[in-house]
Amino acid sequence: MLDNLPDHPAREGLARVPLFARGTASGLAEAPPGWQEPMESAADLARARRQVIDLLGTSPTAVDDVVRHCQFSAAAVMAVLLELELAGCIETLPGNRVALLPETGF
Repeated sequence: MLDNLPDHPAREGLARVPLFARGTASGLAEAPPGWQEPMESAADLARARRQVIDLLGTSPTAVDDVVRHCQFSAAAVMAVLLELELAGCIETLPGNRVALLPETGF
């Protein structure tokens, strides 16, 4: 986006490099604590899906608890939850909770 903006004194000092270079956070040599690379393989997605399903039951579980107990980023967990909801495997409940539907067979 910055490449398309005309030069302006207020823009001085702004970098023309992306904030997140591939493979590192903010283009730094070392990622900050808690940084996780995006999932790139089907195996990563399958592991995330299995881990989320293992944490869920037919009784409502807070989404925050699922995120806290997973080894994946919140964005990855939310993507899996959305996928499961669209597939009809879970339902989203008031209070930011989710539950497996009994007929899914997990």
